[in-house]
Amino acid sequence: MRTNQIKIISIQRFETKAKLSLSNSQVYNIPIELLITHQLVESIVLTESQFEIIEFEAALYETFNKAKQYLAMRDHSTGELKIKLQKKRFPDETISQTLSKCQKLGYIDDEKYAYKLAEKLVARKPCGKPFLMAYLQTKLIPRDIGDRIANLVFESSDIQTLAMDALEKKWHMYDQLALEDARNKSYNYLARRGFSFGEAKDAFEELYNKKQEELDN
Repeated sequence: MRTNQIKIISIQRFETKAKLSLSNSQVYNIPIELLITHQLVESIVLTESQFEIIEFEAALYETFNKAKQYLAMRDHSTGELKIKLQKKRFPDETISQTLSKCQKLGYIDDEKYAYKLAEKLVARKPCGKPFLMAYLQTKLIPRDIGDRIANLVFESSDIQTLAMDALEKKWHMYDQLALEDARNKSYNYLARRGFSFGEAKDAFEELYNKKQEELDN
């Protein structure tokens, strides 16, 4: 409980917020509609309940504004945004409410974000489903969403073509090696990219034959 009475010294009104200066030297920014809802006017002595509401709403206001700043710079998953807000030491409850509000407003959408990340990765650095799943988890995409998005992406992709594309990007590192060395290194590389042994084997044989035909011609 507060031992000293706290009075509102001044209220500055802006378009969407109000700036309250209190007798304890604290300054709080809150949504302007709270002035009416909680009958906040200059010179009143705040009740315990009013003071707690002001503290919470000010923290919530700051949390939401910080979230919008992060999202203005780039898209985030819910998990990524949560971690960033936690690092700023905002209260857990204001973080929770902010994330919920951002989801309702469409500011964060884990499925859309995951799909965009997945499409970009597969196009830039072809990979198999296990690699893509692991990558999405580094972006704090929930596993069930990651699995659903990975299935969706690979529905419209030919896994054999992806394996060949991935290997072709590294072919300059293997084409001067002895055949068995090139084969083993190719298998290992494709395994790290999330392709199965069978997919790696087929991709190597097809790409090797293609390169040999190009040399012969």
